[in-house]
Amino acid sequence: MLSAPIAAIGRITRNLTAADSLLELLATSAREGAEALNARMALALLWNAGHGALEIGATHGMDPDLVPALNEALRVEREGIAQEAIARNQIQVMADLATHPPSVVLPEWLAMGLKSAFAVPLSFSGKPLGVLVLFDDRPHALSADDRDLLATLGSLISAAIHHAQLLALIAERTALLEEANAGLEEANRLKNEFVAIASHELRTPMTAIKGYATLLQEPDLSPEDQADAVRIVGEQTDRLTRILDELLDLATLESGRMPLILSTVDITVALERTRTLLVRKYPDRPIELDVRSGIDALQTDSDKLEQILLNLVDNACKYSAADAPITLSVETAEGGLEIRVHNDGPGLSEAEQAKMFDKFHRLDRTLHQARGTGLGLYITRQLVDLLGGSIRVESGEDLGVTVAFSLPIRLTAA
Repeated sequence: MLSAPIAAIGRITRNLTAADSLLELLATSAREGAEALNARMALALLWNAGHGALEIGATHGMDPDLVPALNEALRVEREGIAQEAIARNQIQVMADLATHPPSVVLPEWLAMGLKSAFAVPLSFSGKPLGVLVLFDDRPHALSADDRDLLATLGSLISAAIHHAQLLALIAERTALLEEANAGLEEANRLKNEFVAIASHELRTPMTAIKGYATLLQEPDLSPEDQADAVRIVGEQTDRLTRILDELLDLATLESGRMPLILSTVDITVALERTRTLLVRKYPDRPIELDVRSGIDALQTDSDKLEQILLNLVDNACKYSAADAPITLSVETAEGGLEIRVHNDGPGLSEAEQAKMFDKFHRLDRTLHQARGTGLGLYITRQLVDLLGGSIRVESGEDLGVTVAFSLPIRLTAA
């Protein structure tokens, strides 16, 4: 094996520096190592700390199809020349592979007609990075000049690998920071939007209550106007209570302090009660029941279940025509029940479906000016999760919207 001129170090340094990625750097290392010592084949191995093994990062002068099998062999090899180099952090020499036992020399090397091997450890500040292994097709020892050249080459490659890994880490952390910053910006935007929505939603009923309360003080107000004013004050008080309840529910759910009170719930009775409550709010709205489950009762939290049903049916009423029917159906599902709330309103796009249960999200419906904080469906999803279930939306053009949620037959309190 002929020593390369020391002048080649300058060329090698320039080529290593010009590499744009870790893979290109490893390929350059294998090629330059082989050319510097006129070797037949070279492997640039990387140390995988997670697996505690060396893996091939790049090759020179070797059939790429052999890489998977050699990688597998390297994972189980514990006494080979590359392992010795990384363990001792010293250049290792096998001047004649045929004189070493099979536990040290992979059969693959001999099958390729390789006769000698040289392993250069790659490390930086005591941290192992990998090994550069050079092979020749004739038995040969290293000269003193060759050993010095390999030591210099190892130092150059080690510094370049450390620099490349550091740049990759910086790029990864930068991407994570940019993603986190984007998330913070989005959270801040949603917070500001929510504050504006909540302020408006709270101010509107309070303004109405104050205005009609003042009107009720008028001595000459007719009985009909008095009754109308009292009705509106009641409606706006209910609206204000609902908004405050949503804010309290949000805080309790996200703090993890929402209690569960388990009881046996008759599912048909629960659906009938939901219909009764909402028929009062939407007297002209047909709300139909379709129970086919064959399961009469659930062990769950009745109040949470009622809140889920009221939220979903109320939402279906808001986003469909005033006389369009709402269907509540129940079917047996794996391990429990699936309850479906369907309306014949406009279908939802895939983008809207993906965001439907997001916090503060309100559907874009120009035909239906539905009011709200954008918390109702988010809270609904949290409640379904709390009851051990799952929820999803099904929709499409001219198909209306179906929200389906499943619950286990028996919920065990945590």
